[in-house]
Amino acid sequence: MLKMLFEVARQSIAIPEGTVPSQDAQRHLWIVEHQIHLANRALVTLKSLRIDIEALRVDGGTKFEGTSDCDYGDDDVTLDWPNLALMSDELETLLADIESSERLQVWYVFHGDCQQAFRCVADDREQAHEQCEDAYPGETVHAAVPADPFGTLVMEGYGEDPVSCPKCGSRTEFGDLPRDGWQLHVCQRSNCQHSFIAVPGEEEETA
Repeated sequence: MLKMLFEVARQSIAIPEGTVPSQDAQRHLWIVEHQIHLANRALVTLKSLRIDIEALRVDGGTKFEGTSDCDYGDDDVTLDWPNLALMSDELETLLADIESSERLQVWYVFHGDCQQAFRCVADDREQAHEQCEDAYPGETVHAAVPADPFGTLVMEGYGEDPVSCPKCGSRTEFGDLPRDGWQLHVCQRSNCQHSFIAVPGEEEETA
């Protein structure tokens, strides 16, 4: 994890070939490598810690279940621990942000009549909008949605029922697009914010 940051750190103190490094340079190199090692250990530990926490969590809420040792056997124990739930959610977001920072984000930007989406690599939604505006001057830019980890456009079919977030099940805020029946959905859960294009079920099956 954090490969790009570690590469920059190593390059900044790289010792040119054919030169004899001073003791200070060698010590500096050792410190940086040691800190990189510690950072990786910390991330691995945080991942493991969150897995253990979530294993005890009840339905993603603020309660946690476990067992207690007593003279009469092991009894189930449920604790209400809102702060631990909050920290686990924050940890999930942190680890996801670190992971996503190491890969280029592909965006699909819908513009004009939305018959085609403009595909680009951008840091965020605003930058994706700007790239589309430069590529298609004069056309209205309606929405930009991030691709999945494989670079594929995320589209969800729906019938008569309103569409909820396929990632976490929460309510979504949506807006209609110029293409008949198409909608842009954005999850309202603060630590999800998943966005996708929703299309009529029959059309999604043939897309």
